[in-house]
Amino acid sequence: MGVVERVPRRRSRITKGLTDSICAVEMNSQKSKTKALEVGRNADGVGSVRLEGDHRDEMLVIGNGNDAVKLVKILRTKVGAAEIISVGGSLFE
Repeated sequence: MGVVERVPRRRSRITKGLTDSICAVEMNSQKSKTKALEVGRNADGVGSVRLEGDHRDEMLVIGNGNDAVKLVKILRTKVGAAEIISVGGSLFE
């Protein structure tokens, strides 16, 4: 058997350039939480969505080229009151 040369692992192109944004959304019921997650998941450039915070009222959105302002506008029309808490830079740099 020959010697196998190990190639150093490079950072995946999928994780390069991902940004995160946190939005506070008024979610009083399970139905509104499900609707907010559905809206976040269907937005352009979104790779991952999850609920955070003490009362699970903050939505963390991770993706490549996602627009937090556009997302909040859609959340306001379909779910209820929403606001941007923070928009971060690249996660993996």
